[in-house]
Amino acid sequence: REPKLVSDVYELKAVCEQKLNEAKSTIMEAESMIELQKLLEDTVHKLVQLPCSEHFRTPVSLKDYTQVVKHPMDLAMISHKVRNYNYSNREGMMADIKLIRENCHAYCDSRFPNLPP
Repeated sequence: REPKLVSDVYELKAVCEQKLNEAKSTIMEAESMIELQKLLEDTVHKLVQLPCSEHFRTPVSLKDYTQVVKHPMDLAMISHKVRNYNYSNREGMMADIKLIRENCHAYCDSRFPNLPP
């Protein structure tokens, strides 16, 4: 046996094990993202089914809306972001849901003073 050949084999083995571990990590991350996406899709679907979500399902089309609301958000956009894996955690989607609420208050509070908090 040549010492160089044996050393090359051990080095190749180490590189292969490292690449395998990296691939396993990537697979585990992808599986987590798929599970998260399913959870978020289910949540958006349930929100869209609520009768009180009617005005939040699609973008607001009022002419002066974007003069008041600088970062529009709606359930269709959230659904699109879920389908495209734009959320890496539940908190990201929750922030967009809160943005819908904040936008609603920013636009409606002066028009509808009895709007619930």
